[in-house]
Amino acid sequence: MKSSAFGIIFFSSLLMAISPFATDTYVPSLPTISKTLGSPASVVQMTLSVYLFAFALGQLFWGPLADNIGRKKTILIGIFIFLIGSGGCFLSESIEAIIFFRGVQGFGASFGQILARAIIRDLHSPKEGTRITAFSTMAMGSASIIGPNIGALLTSYYTWKLIFFVVFIYGLIILIYTSIKFKETHLDKNRISINPKEILKNFSTLVKDINFCRYTISLTLVFGCIFAFISSGPFIASDVYNIDTAKLGLVFTPLALAFILFSAIITRLIKHYEPSKLFLLGLFMALLGGISIFLGTLIYPNIFTLLFGAMIIAAAMGVVVPIGFTLAIANHPKIAGTASTFLGFIQASFSAFFGYITVILYNYTAIPMASVMFVLTSLSFIAFLIIKK
Repeated sequence: MKSSAFGIIFFSSLLMAISPFATDTYVPSLPTISKTLGSPASVVQMTLSVYLFAFALGQLFWGPLADNIGRKKTILIGIFIFLIGSGGCFLSESIEAIIFFRGVQGFGASFGQILARAIIRDLHSPKEGTRITAFSTMAMGSASIIGPNIGALLTSYYTWKLIFFVVFIYGLIILIYTSIKFKETHLDKNRISINPKEILKNFSTLVKDINFCRYTISLTLVFGCIFAFISSGPFIASDVYNIDTAKLGLVFTPLALAFILFSAIITRLIKHYEPSKLFLLGLFMALLGGISIFLGTLIYPNIFTLLFGAMIIAAAMGVVVPIGFTLAIANHPKIAGTASTFLGFIQASFSAFFGYITVILYNYTAIPMASVMFVLTSLSFIAFLIIKK
């Protein structure tokens, strides 16, 4: 692989991992924050939902802006907002303030995956882009290994507030790297208007593209499934299965390892097999995971049956994420930022919705979460089969 490709993989990995790192590092602290601030689980979970809704809204902004003023300027603006949100969370003394600054943080972080995918699309064909995206997607899995364990240890042995300081440092690294090393990839001749009418016109074009709709709907349902686990998993592990706070990070480690492993496998398979068939295989894996976690929770409920099904779904995401995001926007190279934005908005909005619904349904058992995950994986597989040209 050429050194330039390594550079793009490294930088796009930094960008793709910013939101998973900011979220996954924070998730193990949710039960502790609930107890420390005397807030019910549904209120503390709002720090996740507000983050995701702001993340979704931000993606409507960053993609068109990146297509208009370029990738580098957009990254610098986004990371500055992210730093404000992270610093605000660190200094906050109430759950209301944390919810507010988590929204600011989410809005800022939403540029990451949008810009990473757009930069890859600027420089590579759809097939090579899928391979590059798969490598970068592995960084998301790495963040999901490192993040929860850092968060769990800081929460257990120091204070959960240090999590936001660590995330702030991560943002500074991106700011410095972008300023010094990154060169603009979006040429002036390809830049489009940021006029709202033009944006709506581009959104309309995407909605009429069956290929875009097919991959977007299936991806959205799978993402909703994993965010259902992220939202309720820490409370289930802590309250139902009595997992110690310091070990909560380990609950997410097997999932991240499965995600990384299958992201690595897909970089090999994509050379020899049709991407759409691999995507369908990934959805089928997710369905098996949904069935496993549902039946396991009903028949033999414990942390191991819970994690086994979740691991299968995480492995499936290692397959469907790099392929789905790349193929969804493959027909629209001139509006890659806008297309990536629209897809990300839909995915993040519904992830926030499904995550919040799962916590509302939480009844100190794993059954509501397992049921939601089973339904979403089933719908994802069925939708991809039904929606065809």
